[in-house]
Amino acid sequence: MSPTDDQIAAAQRHFALRFPQDYLDFLATRGAMSEFVPPADDFLMIYSPAELIDINEAGEFQKRFPGAVVIGGDGSRELLAYDFRQDPPLLR
Repeated sequence: MSPTDDQIAAAQRHFALRFPQDYLDFLATRGAMSEFVPPADDFLMIYSPAELIDINEAGEFQKRFPGAVVIGGDGSRELLAYDFRQDPPLLR
């Protein structure tokens, strides 16, 4: 299910930023994902905007990694984050 524009806007307001267009396009079409990705069948999770605030606050990511917003991971310890310390932000 795709997130509402209000959920996306709330997440952007919370982090005081604008997500990159590629991520906004993903959110508009998929919203979130949690699946194995071929060809290596690596597990990938991309969080919904409704989950972003809670996940980032629980992990204190902005405190530990200023400028980072975690948007997903591998379901374990690997995280996928945008680095907003530069423009355009890098996906790390």
